[in-house]
Amino acid sequence: MADIHTSAAAVFKPSNALSKVGPSAISRMMAATAELSRQGRDIVGLHVGEPDFDTPENIQEAAIKAMRAGDTHYTALDGSPAIKAAVREKFKRENGLDFTPEEIVVTTGAKMLLFSAFFATIQAGDEVILPAPTG
Repeated sequence: MADIHTSAAAVFKPSNALSKVGPSAISRMMAATAELSRQGRDIVGLHVGEPDFDTPENIQEAAIKAMRAGDTHYTALDGSPAIKAAVREKFKRENGLDFTPEEIVVTTGAKMLLFSAFFATIQAGDEVILPAPTG
């Protein structure tokens, strides 16, 4: 059996679909913002929703506590029961809203949520209006 690490036949050939994919607009904006910051410019990046402060200490401590308790595994795709309960309680307490756990979805970020919502609801031929706040 040939050693894959030394075989000349083991050359990566990207798919045709990959050649049509490039960095996203947000990735390009992140790179440009980082470059301008490296140049000493005072830049406020509004492209990814990244806060301009570190994660608060109480949240860091809660994350460490959860990891030490073994809460380090994958959860349900729409969020763990514990995080859904916390979201539900927050909306009850602060907004007077009462949602069922089935009405709450926790994702890894806005892009995943938007993709999932659009994928589940938009049909070929539908008109979709996307506001462009940049002009």
